[in-house]
Amino acid sequence: ENRVLDIQPNAKALLDVSFHPGGAARPKADWYNLALEGPSSPPGQFVWVSDVRYLVMERNLLHVLSLGLLVPNEATSNLPLAPALCPSFDVGYDPETKFERAPSLEEPAFAARRLLQTDNVGIGNSDYLVSFFSLLFASVKGLEMPPTSFIAYFPPGAPPIVFQLDTNSGEFLPVQISLSEKPLIVALMVMGILIPGCFSLLVVYTCGWKARLAIKLFRERKYQTEVAARMLLDASRTTTLTLEQEMAREVELSELQRTFYIKTNFFYFLDAQIGEPDATPNIYNLLTYSGFHFAFVSISCVPAFVFGLQWTAGRDMYVCPRANDAVACVAAFPIPALAVYIVVAVYLVITLLELYSFYANLPWNFARKQLRRAWYTAQGVVTFLSMFYITVVITWIFIGLLFRPLEFVPYILGFIGAILVVSRYAYRSNRVQRETT
Repeated sequence: ENRVLDIQPNAKALLDVSFHPGGAARPKADWYNLALEGPSSPPGQFVWVSDVRYLVMERNLLHVLSLGLLVPNEATSNLPLAPALCPSFDVGYDPETKFERAPSLEEPAFAARRLLQTDNVGIGNSDYLVSFFSLLFASVKGLEMPPTSFIAYFPPGAPPIVFQLDTNSGEFLPVQISLSEKPLIVALMVMGILIPGCFSLLVVYTCGWKARLAIKLFRERKYQTEVAARMLLDASRTTTLTLEQEMAREVELSELQRTFYIKTNFFYFLDAQIGEPDATPNIYNLLTYSGFHFAFVSISCVPAFVFGLQWTAGRDMYVCPRANDAVACVAAFPIPALAVYIVVAVYLVITLLELYSFYANLPWNFARKQLRRAWYTAQGVVTFLSMFYITVVITWIFIGLLFRPLEFVPYILGFIGAILVVSRYAYRSNRVQRETT
C-alpha cells in the first residue's frame, strides 16, 4: 500500500491555480490558509504569509490599530489528504493530542530538534510537522516563492512556527517565532502607540485649560454686564444709598457672582455659542440645546466605544478560531473592551446626572459641586481615550503607507484634504470674528 503522504489530485490542482494565478509566483492574498483535512492533520493551521510582519504582529491587533485596513487580505484552500498519516505506524503514539515522539534509541542530530521533540511537547513531534510542511512546500512550488514569504504553522493558542533550512543537514527545522525577535517591528509598534498617546495627552490638557479659561472669562463678562446694568440703575436714583443699603448691595453682588458660577457650567457655555440661554425658553430652543448637549456627549465617547467593538471583533475573527476552546473564547468578554465600556458607562451616568441637575436647576450644595468636578474628570478621561484611539488609527494609516503605498495613498490624501478644509474654515471664522469685534 502506498504510505507516501500526499494531497488529493483535484485539490492539489485547484491549489496550484489559486496559489499561482496566471502563473504568478505568489497568490494575490497576503495571508493564505492551507487547510489540511484528514484524521491525522495537525490541530493547528498552516498558512502562507507574504511577509514575516504578519506572523509577529497579531491580526487582531492590526484590526484594532487601523480599523482593519492593515489586516492582510485572506484566502483559503481546503486540502484533503490522500492518504492521511497513520498515527500508530507513521508518527508514533498519540500524535494528534500530544505530538510526542515514539521511543527511540537514536539521539536527534540537532539540539533545537531535541528541544522540540522532548521538552516542548506543546510544539510537537518535529518530524510530524516537517512532513506536512514539506508536502505543502512542494505543492505550492516553494522554491519559486518570494524570499520574504513564509509557510508557517500556528499551534492552538501558541506563537507561530516557521521552518528554517539547516545548511549542514539540508533538513527543515521548526523554529518558534515571536515579536521579541523582531526589534524593528517592536520599535515601530511602540512609536505607533507612544506618539499618539503623548499627542493626545497634550491636546486634551490644552483643550481643557483653554475651555476652563474661556468659561471663566465668559462668566466674568456675564457678571460684569449684570453689575454694570445695576450700577446704571442705581445712578438714575435721586436718593443716596444708606450704609445698610450699601452692605445689602455688596451681599447681593456676592450672591450674584455665586449664582453665575452655579449657572454657567460647560453646557450653559455651549448654549451661549449657538443662542441666548437666558432668553424665554420655547420648545424649539429646548430641543436645540438638548440635541447639542447629547451630540457633544456622543462625539466624546463614540471613538472609545468603537475601540471596544473593534477589539471584540478582532478577537472573534482572528484569535478565537485558533484557541483551544473557540466557543469559550467567543463567550468570554475581552478585558480591554470591558474596561472601556465601563469607563464610557460611568461617564454617561455622570453626564446624565450633571445634565439633570442643570436642566432642573437643583440647589447648589456639596453634592452638586462634587458632581460637577466628577463630570469634568470623566469628560477628560473619555476625551483622552477617544482622542488617543483616533490618533492611533491615523498614525497607523500613515504607517501603512510604508508597506502598501498604492492602497493607502487615497486615505492619506483624504485626511490631508480634510485638514486643509477645516483649517481654512477656522481661519475664515476667526477672521470674521476679529472684524466684527
